[in-house]
Amino acid sequence: MMFCDVVVVGAGPAGVATAIKSAESGYSVIMVERGDKPSAKPCGGILTTACMDVLSCELGLSLPEKVLSSPANLGLFYVSPSGYGG
Repeated sequence: MMFCDVVVVGAGPAGVATAIKSAESGYSVIMVERGDKPSAKPCGGILTTACMDVLSCELGLSLPEKVLSSPANLGLFYVSPSGYGG
């Protein structure tokens, strides 16, 4: 029987971040993912500046240049279900 400190269910962004930080903190970690191969990113691949900072500063990760779009910064206008726009 295998024992560990942390079991992470799901290898999405939150699961991977949890597994990395737990392992860095000295815990033994097992990650469980039901898929047999990586799936497409459901949000369309858009990452906020804050998300990029977390990847870089908190997790020590970076994205390869070949997956980044050009231009690097895009504008966004949205309207919420309540009618608020921003």
